[in-house]
Amino acid sequence: MSTLLIEGGHRLEGRVAVEGNKNAALPLLAACLLTEEECVLTNVPRIGDVEVMARLLLDIGAEVEGIGTTTLKIRTPRINTDEPDRALVGRLRGSVLLLGPLLARTGRAHIAPPGGDFPARRTISTHTEALHALGARERQGPDHVLEAPDGLKPASMYLYEASVTGTETALLAAACAPGVTEIRHAATEPHVVELCEFLTKMGAVDIDADERRYRAPLTRSVRALSDAIGDRACDVVLLGSVATGKYVDVLAKHLGPRLRFPSEFVGRTSLAGSLKNIGISRDEFAQLVIAMTEVVSDKAGPDIAQDFATVFK
Repeated sequence: MSTLLIEGGHRLEGRVAVEGNKNAALPLLAACLLTEEECVLTNVPRIGDVEVMARLLLDIGAEVEGIGTTTLKIRTPRINTDEPDRALVGRLRGSVLLLGPLLARTGRAHIAPPGGDFPARRTISTHTEALHALGARERQGPDHVLEAPDGLKPASMYLYEASVTGTETALLAAACAPGVTEIRHAATEPHVVELCEFLTKMGAVDIDADERRYRAPLTRSVRALSDAIGDRACDVVLLGSVATGKYVDVLAKHLGPRLRFPSEFVGRTSLAGSLKNIGISRDEFAQLVIAMTEVVSDKAGPDIAQDFATVFK
């Protein structure tokens, strides 16, 4: 789809189920390669990037059921190749997340330059530097070829760029390194924390996310897991529901079973009458944001509430 046509002037009302976050889904799909057992992901966003990643897993040797649906079952008893299909890699920036799992499972990873958004202007140096710290060696050439024939080793590393996917690459690789790895100046975005939680549930790591640091100590095995992908994009839906004069039921993993807007916060502010139209003052809108942030914090926790409030700064 290259064009979005939006016709305004219609009152919003109804029920919205918020799908999972793509930026959370891609690293979780990569993490499924760390175990030979079946992993089940639910609330998977049905978008092209997720399908490309799922097909990359198929190309590597994984068994993937449910492509195109909100539930994916992934099982990888063996890795058939350490060189994912270069055409698929060229379509997805997130394909770089396969480096860590491939090195952990096979001792070698060979990927073409990842595509996606602005590939010529975005390097993967943070990823490769993290993998070098864990003992991987890089071969020269147009592609990215890394080898760790003796396995990955634990390390204490400092990321010179607090890259989101770079942090995720380091976490995925460190999860299978036999010892304690410390990652400093790490990214702390919600979907990075979600990967940490996922790996912890798998038994691969015990995350200590304090002052932009992660520690990944050795455990005996990486086990199977069933998990729902977070829906951090619900902030936008909540904002849209506030602009209505009626009710919108927002169904989202991080908000619990259901959150109805605006009824759950309208009594906490003097804006009950103003909600029926958009003609509210700046001060009234500021009060509304504060009230909404309190509700989101109660329902979803302070981290998501902070993300929500940041939109209005």
